[in-house]
This record gives sequence, C-alpha cells and structure tokens, in this order.
Amino acid sequence: MILQYWDVILYAVGSAIVGWVWAARGHGFWRGAGVGLGLNIVLITSCMVVNLGSGVGGGLSWGLGVAIGTSIGCIISLARRRSRVAAEKAEVMSGSMRKCPFCAELIRPEAKVCRFCGRDLPTEESKS
Repeated sequence: MILQYWDVILYAVGSAIVGWVWAARGHGFWRGAGVGLGLNIVLITSCMVVNLGSGVGGGLSWGLGVAIGTSIGCIISLARRRSRVAAEKAEVMSGSMRKCPFCAELIRPEAKVCRFCGRDLPTEESKS
C-alpha cells in the first residue's frame, strides 16, 4: 500500500493530539508528538498485519491504528506525574503560593519568614 496524503494527515493529527495533551500536562509538545507518532506507526503496522489475512480494507487498519495509538499516547500522558515546573507555575499563578525572593522555594503568601532559608520576607507595604 502506498502512503497517500490522507495517511500523512492521519499521522500528523494523531501525533498532534498526543502532543497537545502532553503539553497541557507540562511535558512538552514535541516529546508527546514523538511518542504519538511512534505509537501510531507501530499500531498501524500491527493492525495491517492482523488484517492482512482477513481481507479487511487497509483504510480500517489505518484508522484503527491511529485511534488506538492516539488513545494510548494520551493515557500515558495522563498517567505520568505533572511536571514540577508546570505545577509550581500553576500554584504561583493561582496565588496559593509565592516564591521566596532569596532562595526561590515555594512558600505560602502570608509567610513572614521563609521556612527554607530562614530569612525575613519583605512585606507588601515595604514593596510600595
């Protein structure tokens, strides 16, 4: 079977979906897209081998392979822990934590002394 343009589009869309899910979890778009592409290639090949003797059309093999590969890639991303950097950024953006200006560790916004470095933290009044 010759690779046609819609086959390449299936690969790209399936890999991009996995990449977007990985990026949302803080793991990086291109790493996720690479995982998605690898899974899609492996699963499309295996679906074609399984369907070779059954007389099922090649289009079903491609669609099934991309659907399974994309699903597995998204599940792997959801099973992985969220990136520490992304988790810290989300906590700072939400206002539930702030970074110590001296040691850059996450502390509560109402803290007067950093629990990591022991330094007195500047108050909001002294900043203005």
